[in-house]
Amino acid sequence: MKKLLVTGSTGLVGSRFVELIKNNFSVVTIGRNNADIKINLTNKEEVSKTIQSSDTNAVINFAAFTNVDEAEKEKNDRDGEIYTINALLPTWLAEACKSSGKILYHISTDYVFNGKKEDSPYTEEDIPNPVDSWYAITKAEGEMGIIQIKGKFSIIRISYPYSGVYRKKLDIARAVVEKLNNKEPYWGVEDQKIKPTSVDDITKALAFLLQREATGIYHEPVSKLH
Repeated sequence: MKKLLVTGSTGLVGSRFVELIKNNFSVVTIGRNNADIKINLTNKEEVSKTIQSSDTNAVINFAAFTNVDEAEKEKNDRDGEIYTINALLPTWLAEACKSSGKILYHISTDYVFNGKKEDSPYTEEDIPNPVDSWYAITKAEGEMGIIQIKGKFSIIRISYPYSGVYRKKLDIARAVVEKLNNKEPYWGVEDQKIKPTSVDDITKALAFLLQREATGIYHEPVSKLH
């Protein structure tokens, strides 16, 4: 049975992944809260030591700061926690995986594209060019950091994940339902095309890649307007 080291296992996507995958993979979670191995993911030394000393086959990085509006409060702060988690941590993981012979599977986002491509949709060959959003910028730099290390990796870009079982955070589907139940308007946008993705489907896709030890960049067709 393949062994996986997983960050971000308490989040919307990571928690469901761990729940669904445990019968097919041996999973060890790392992080500050409710993890098998408790470490500070903003500390490079702790991260590197944990990865290199682990006997797992692969590392899956779900850890990310995903609140787009809140991220603007730390805009351009490359010493801040958001930049550390979204941009530096993926690079540290890539370095440690390369030196210990592991594959890194990194969960990224369609926000690495600015949506101005005329002949949509975006493909995996398109070069990231994020909008002027700190969340988007940090996630794009996280991808670049991984690529520059030149180890074995997969970057998996997802869009608007939703889950019927996660209660700690409202996804887009439950946010709409909650507003409607409260007889409140849900304010949408007119200048974006989005494609919400089931967390269960994301897990199936990840399992497929893990079983084949696939490397490269993967995403669904993205046609995003801003």
